[in-house]
Amino acid sequence: MLPSAFSVDKFWNLDFGKGEFRVSSTSEQRYYRCVRSPAQPRCYRTRYEAVDSAVIAGAVKDNATGLIWQRDSGATTYTWSEAKTVCGFRGVGWRLPSVAELQSITDDTRVEPAIDTSVFQVGSTKRSYFWSSTPLTGNPARAWAVATDSDASNVAIGQAYANDVTSTYKARCVQ
Repeated sequence: MLPSAFSVDKFWNLDFGKGEFRVSSTSEQRYYRCVRSPAQPRCYRTRYEAVDSAVIAGAVKDNATGLIWQRDSGATTYTWSEAKTVCGFRGVGWRLPSVAELQSITDDTRVEPAIDTSVFQVGSTKRSYFWSSTPLTGNPARAWAVATDSDASNVAIGQAYANDVTSTYKARCVQ
């Protein structure tokens, strides 16, 4: 059971019916599955390192996944289709991340925003949803987006939500 940084009486859990990570109250009853840590945990000198060159400017490499991320997503919002196009315009290999990739950079120990602000620029991540490239299975009119902050509708920080593809959210591109 992973506690949520959002609230001390909440914890993260996975809804296998929808494939969503959710924050639930500790008073709710849930099924659980036990896991064991690997014998040799993967350790990194630093999780992220700057990748600034003439070819890739303003990017950061995630040493845990090997992915290269756009550091600043800017303030512009896009429909799902536009977000995929914008990432492709960054150059060869740039794309919109999958929902799992996007959730890999959220940080459950942080709130508002739930992302490493020493790596990803704060102004571009606060109060934001970010599109993933992952469509909702069986419903092409919806795709997954990840919240890096809460809002009035009690959206859990770091949680993925299936949204209408015509909604407008930010894009953080990956390579």
